[in-house]
Amino acid sequence: MKIKICPSTLSHVNECKDAIIDSDLGSRYGTNDEQSSILFTEGIKNKEIYIAMDMNDQFLGYIWIDLTGVFSTFPYVRSIAVNKNYRGQGIGKKLLSFFEELGFKQSSKLFLLVSDFNTRAKKLYTELGYQEMAVIPNLFKPEISEFLMMKVKT
Repeated sequence: MKIKICPSTLSHVNECKDAIIDSDLGSRYGTNDEQSSILFTEGIKNKEIYIAMDMNDQFLGYIWIDLTGVFSTFPYVRSIAVNKNYRGQGIGKKLLSFFEELGFKQSSKLFLLVSDFNTRAKKLYTELGYQEMAVIPNLFKPEISEFLMMKVKT
């Protein structure tokens, strides 16, 4: 599938919000509609959210990037989600590739977190060269650990 990745606009708040709410991550963390709208509006205004669209401008997913997110230095994926109707089609991989292209222009290291229950995502990140650096228990919610993962520019 051919996709294009472009900066998000406020017209995409609901699509971004729905993508995360309709995910395992959203259900495990109890992501709510109102709070998500506020957060996505802020991220879009800060020019941190990029969306994947097909050639017919159909929303496929998003990636939220903080270029100085880790230790005020290293690019970080704050959030990534694909519309439930398009999962498993390589869209997340393309969004991550976009992040890497952007992030490696300014840093030799990139970071992301992945929840312990999100084994499919962790497997993808490992296949793409991300290495587990630390386990952070109970970071956002009791009984859920987060894996801090890093990819080094080769």
